[in-house]
Amino acid sequence: MGNLSAINEIRRNIRYGDTKKAISVFDELLVGRPGYDDFIIQAGRWNSLDKEFREGLVTREQWSVGRVNFHKNLIRFAQEMEGEAGYSGLNEDARNYPVNVYFFACEFDVTSLKNQIIKQNKQQDIFEFQIINWPLWEGRIASEEAIKEQHFEGKLSFVDSIIEKVRQFPHQNRSENTIDLVITSLNMPKRFYTWTNIPRDGIVISQGTLRDIFEFSQETINDLILKVIQRMAIYALNIPDLKAHEATKGCVFDMTVDIRDLKNSIEINYLCRECEAIIASSEKGRAVLKHINKWVDNLILNQ
Repeated sequence: MGNLSAINEIRRNIRYGDTKKAISVFDELLVGRPGYDDFIIQAGRWNSLDKEFREGLVTREQWSVGRVNFHKNLIRFAQEMEGEAGYSGLNEDARNYPVNVYFFACEFDVTSLKNQIIKQNKQQDIFEFQIINWPLWEGRIASEEAIKEQHFEGKLSFVDSIIEKVRQFPHQNRSENTIDLVITSLNMPKRFYTWTNIPRDGIVISQGTLRDIFEFSQETINDLILKVIQRMAIYALNIPDLKAHEATKGCVFDMTVDIRDLKNSIEINYLCRECEAIIASSEKGRAVLKHINKWVDNLILNQ
């Protein structure tokens, strides 16, 4: 197993909650290297805490906090090893993909979600998210009403129509790599919650569909939307042969054919071996693999 594959194997074990397997893989990678002694000390502390929990000497809450902190340290070790191994990622300037975010016909308070989306600019180096002042545009009401009055048989026509409307917004500058991301309270046909146009440079996420299916608080729906944004933005990069798979593994690219699998899939949220291999098999994929992992890592580091 190559170093990069082994590092990503550690990530997968952490996301699955298999701390012992993550320690085992790390031990093989780090032995004889700088940082090994620190790793052994931290692994020893975790093993002691785990033993105390099983013996009833510490609470589950104390054990959970300790495990999360240990996982964070393992992720930091992994990121350091990637840097040492020269997995530098993007060869060009970062932020190659501006993402215009539109809140289209939204019937919920978008303030918190806006803040969460903007914070993603600190969590990864591929996309630059920018909130478009769609609600203040004089053409907004007519555009939204036109969509509300239409009947859509399929998800693609729904997405195409909304993307066409938001692209009427008078932008001063629009680069070739710009991605349009629309969040809407309008329900997508046939209970789909997200889809892209064929070129993958237009994404629509239906807060309305997620709300109706799960009946969660808006705070929880916002968390779901944020993970969906991550998945769909990476998909929009058009990495050769990368597509969603029907099997639900907890992978970033689960199709979640059964919509009820979405929450479990998103809570795990890692790159499965199949998708990692596809991304690493092309020059474009190799250029962004480290940055994709960084974004997924930060879901753990910011817990």
